[in-house]
Amino acid sequence: MLDQENFIDLSLIRSFHKRYVNKHLDWLQLSDDLTEALGFQAHNMAVRYYIMDYDHRNILTGRSMPDYLEAVDKAPREDSKWHMDKLKTFVSSSHANLHKHFSRWVGYSLLPVALMSESSTAKVVAAVMLGLPMPTDAELGDVVYCQGSQNTYFHSNVNSDCGRINMKGLYKFLQEKFQQNDDDTFIPMALYATHLLRNDNDLRNKECDLEASVHGEFYLSYTALTCHLHVKQNS
Repeated sequence: MLDQENFIDLSLIRSFHKRYVNKHLDWLQLSDDLTEALGFQAHNMAVRYYIMDYDHRNILTGRSMPDYLEAVDKAPREDSKWHMDKLKTFVSSSHANLHKHFSRWVGYSLLPVALMSESSTAKVVAAVMLGLPMPTDAELGDVVYCQGSQNTYFHSNVNSDCGRINMKGLYKFLQEKFQQNDDDTFIPMALYATHLLRNDNDLRNKECDLEASVHGEFYLSYTALTCHLHVKQNS
């Protein structure tokens, strides 16, 4: 390409997709957890939102986008700062758009669907919904405590492409984002589902016979939502 500036811009877009977008887009297209249907992953979207935010906040650590940095290194030295500022602006704008489009999953209407995510993450969601402290490791179940970082980690099968999930980080993230949605309330069925979950009932179990009518209504109502759900956005 003869125009060096255009080449650097294309390198930025390509690097961003390789470093960030491709992994999460692949997950959205390929995951069929619980529903056994592609695209119907609403119950995992709140947790995935946290993972996407974590990845995004760490996108500029080290030389995470080597192709772009190499292109900038080969540009005239006097243009380097401008290109790096452009990178920061690009990343900041994309982060803002992430929150604009995904914050819907941690509000009153859609956060309850995450009660059908994996058991350990679902218990974190229930605690946030009820305004309770972070669940203990014993309550969370299948987690590992790291003495060095003093954090509790969960190895997610659903989100295996992202490694382990910091459960304290997930709790703080959901709590912070949820508190920004203060103009509504949970429907009674959702609140009742949190209590079923805290009493060790598995909301992911299609054959659950405890409180069958409530469980069935909750399961059918929320698994029918697609992860590409369109909600009116403010311009």
